[in-house]
Amino acid sequence: MVQIRYHSRMMEFQNALTRCQPVDFRKYVDIFSLEGNRLQTQRKQVYARGEELSSEFDKLITRIQQKANLSVDNIAKRCKVSRKQLSAWRTGRSAIPIRVLRQITSELGEKASSIVRFIDQLSGSKGAKILIPRTITPTLVEILGRFCGDGSCGIYGNETYKFSLKESASFVTLHSQDMARIFGIQGKVKHYPRVSENVIHSKPLVLLFQRIFGYRAGFHKSLHVKPPRFLEDLNWRTRSRFTTGLIDTEGSFYKDRSTRTITFEIKMRNSSLIREVGMAFKELGIHYNYYSRPKGNPTTFRIRSYGRESLRLLKDAFEPKNQRHLSQLTSFGL
Repeated sequence: MVQIRYHSRMMEFQNALTRCQPVDFRKYVDIFSLEGNRLQTQRKQVYARGEELSSEFDKLITRIQQKANLSVDNIAKRCKVSRKQLSAWRTGRSAIPIRVLRQITSELGEKASSIVRFIDQLSGSKGAKILIPRTITPTLVEILGRFCGDGSCGIYGNETYKFSLKESASFVTLHSQDMARIFGIQGKVKHYPRVSENVIHSKPLVLLFQRIFGYRAGFHKSLHVKPPRFLEDLNWRTRSRFTTGLIDTEGSFYKDRSTRTITFEIKMRNSSLIREVGMAFKELGIHYNYYSRPKGNPTTFRIRSYGRESLRLLKDAFEPKNQRHLSQLTSFGL
């Protein structure tokens, strides 16, 4: 009986794939102001921003003073700027043009790997240019789900526009490739002891996500982020990929040692995202429990699914891509 129910739901799932029609992404998002940046010259497009770069730039100027025996005034003159402007770049009060970074590292004979890294990063992404998707694809919807899980996006100090996602190394690498395929901008992958991060510095990308999620200018992602409104217009097969993104970033699989019950759980502080997961589970016929823990501030919301049939259906229908989760499911015999 269990096998019959499983195969029945999967047949419905496969039939839904053939009914998927492309949905125009551009009718939901005003993209004209974003694409206008492409008409600007590269000098206007590409600026290096951020506290990390300002700190490296300041160290570089100090090294040049010591090695070349040049005063700050002499360095400013060779860069064809005022001493006041140079000071603003060193302290992070003003954005540093790419041409200045290149001049400092080449004309002044200073080989600074950290600055070169910034130049490569910003030149590669143009600091701005992105591709605007024409249609809403499953991969695009997954990226939006990942963003609502372990992603962050906003305008930070010194007008730094940053989009990032933190997860396991293999998953972050996959996410970076998906970003390049959908938005034409890959960014850099940084590896830390227990987590990796994909970082993209791009003003239009941040502004695009601002429009997708309906944030005001100067936004940061908050606990109150809601699924994009256009998900309501998608067929459930494409819409479920938003839940796939949340499963890959916020989900966890575990096995109870005493009862040997295998369980899937998403625990978040955002009730809107938890409800979206519940709707996707209900559409597929996956049994789940939804509840909240009012103790503590803020409230924690959880959704759980139990048993081999439900977790097998979850794996096959949502197709999670986080290798850490897939390894756990394999160890459970799924």
